[in-house]
Amino acid sequence: MVHPAIKPDSPRAARWLIEVCARGIYNKELIGDLEEGFYHRRLGRADRAVFWYWSQVLRSAPLLLARRAGQIPAQRVGLLLLVYLTALLAINIWECLKLFAAQSISQRCCRPSRLNSKVRI
Repeated sequence: MVHPAIKPDSPRAARWLIEVCARGIYNKELIGDLEEGFYHRRLGRADRAVFWYWSQVLRSAPLLLARRAGQIPAQRVGLLLLVYLTALLAINIWECLKLFAAQSISQRCCRPSRLNSKVRI
């Protein structure tokens, strides 16, 4: 368990989404587990910890909303769906940008240098 004095700084929007979706359904336990997992992953690489947190939230949200279907007003369901789809799109864009950057870097690093090809020994 994460020490109460340590705040993992998990993504606010993701935390809000899971708090709304999980209200009344093991709310404290679920959020505590997510915060603990985020904290331990953040010790390694912060960008991967954020991605992990969002992926866990987005995987859990539909099931939690289905459990609460009778408890959520119709207007909030639309808002939650919009937030969910926007977050899903943002994660996919982020992954594409990371892939593009990695390919761009590998092409620059692996390209033979012009200077080396002219030098003859």
